[in-house]
Amino acid sequence: MGPVLGLLLIVLLLASCGTSASKSVTATILIEADPATNRWVDGVVLPDGGNGYELLEAAVSGELEAEFFSAFGSHFVSSILGIKPEGSAFWGVFVWNTDINGWEPLTVGADLFDVEDDQIMAWAIVEFNTDRPQLPASQP
Repeated sequence: MGPVLGLLLIVLLLASCGTSASKSVTATILIEADPATNRWVDGVVLPDGGNGYELLEAAVSGELEAEFFSAFGSHFVSSILGIKPEGSAFWGVFVWNTDINGWEPLTVGADLFDVEDDQIMAWAIVEFNTDRPQLPASQP
């Protein structure tokens, strides 16, 4: 490799390092305690590479309670905006699938889900039911 090509590669690498730190994604999030009381938060900005838990945290300005489980690499959210599920209900996390125009439950913990630009996520109080999984009632 010639000195000019080597210098060019170094310049390109340094330039890409400087720009990646300033990139961000903007997403929307639904918080649905029940179908009658839902809250949409549009335009939540995260650094590029931000995850679903960070999106929730930013959308509610940290007004949540959660415990981190290192074995799963994710938080279990027990309260959002002071609302705690009762009985066997829990805060479930979902992503809007534009291919089917419908909600899908995350298959990983929110901390392990990378938020993409213009993505729509939801946290909704649901009960575990393998025969009929619950999804948020509100749609974008």
